Amino acid sequence: MKRLEGFLVFMLTIFLLVSRCGIFEIEEEEEEKANTVSLTFTVAGKIQTDDPWTTGSIAVNEWSKPMYYIWFDMNGDFNDGPYGNSVGSKQAYLRLDTGKLYFEWNGKHGNKDAGEQVDFWTSSAISASAQSENDVEMQLVDDGSSFRITFPLSRLGNPSSMEVGFMCSPWTTSASDNLGPSTGQNKWFVISDATAVQSMSKDDPSGDNGWPELSPNRKENFDMIKAQVRLEMK
Repeated sequence: MKRLEGFLVFMLTIFLLVSRCGIFEIEEEEEEKANTVSLTFTVAGKIQTDDPWTTGSIAVNEWSKPMYYIWFDMNGDFNDGPYGNSVGSKQAYLRLDTGKLYFEWNGKHGNKDAGEQVDFWTSSAISASAQSENDVEMQLVDDGSSFRITFPLSRLGNPSSMEVGFMCSPWTTSASDNLGPSTGQNKWFVISDATAVQSMSKDDPSGDNGWPELSPNRKENFDMIKAQVRLEMK
């Protein structure tokens, strides 16, 4: 019995010595960090991809066309989030325009003239079938009442924090519906730690959107009722 105890003490001593010398390294479990953002935009009607009012060309800036915006502000100030046409700070945005997706990121310094800007149009229109271009996945979901966009956070320069705003409109000069009430931070998502895996959602009152008297009337297609942001590890 004494020999066994002596052997165990000897082996424990050897283990402690070699551990201090770095021969054995004890691995620490790494904390999961988000590397992907997934965004879902839901309306009372259907996400509209056709343009019954004008030519429907994304190459022409016409007064009316079906548009859905998602903006990103990554300047670290949680009080100036993006929530409307040219309102609030933004360094990147997505625009679903007549069914085609436009992506723009103005670089880590938010300066288009610094040579960091990345922008592109998807070649295919969004549909119920999942599609992927330039690492950006897009799909109509929930029987066409929502669209979901997923892409790596590296597309935004791997921000440490961000605010995310949502807006939709059939009119190029004003919003039909912004996320949230008329004042305060509730108009956008505040994500203080964009490296943490998390999920957020906000409901928007139904029937609160404006309409510019376009015919045919597709008001419900621009009545936002919910927005979701998920930061995931993939």
